[in-house]
Amino acid sequence: MSEEDDTNAIYGTLIRVKEINKLKKFYRDVIGLGDPVVDSNFWVEFKLAGNGLLVLEQGTNMSSSSKTSHLSCLIYVSDFELTMKTLKSRELKPELPAQEIPGRVTATVMDPEGNLITIYSYQ
Repeated sequence: MSEEDDTNAIYGTLIRVKEINKLKKFYRDVIGLGDPVVDSNFWVEFKLAGNGLLVLEQGTNMSSSSKTSHLSCLIYVSDFELTMKTLKSRELKPELPAQEIPGRVTATVMDPEGNLITIYSYQ
């Protein structure tokens, strides 16, 4: 599947975690996802069957009593800048600023009901 084929597809699940190394070992060794395809101290991607991903992101300032979810839907877009301009024109500000990850860029926004969506694109 090419990058263009992924447009507007639900691409994976992103989980914001407090202890990324602990969770990486859990998903790799306990759940059996194997070695991550991207592995850094703040972002870990596991390839799932088909074209899906499970992504762990090191969260900051998280508490167990937080009212916001630590899960977000990860959606691929082919034109990151255009998507961000469209969101801004609708007065939707990122919950987390754009972030460059090796070969990728992401930003997290909240949908109208408060669900987190992480926009994801290749650089």
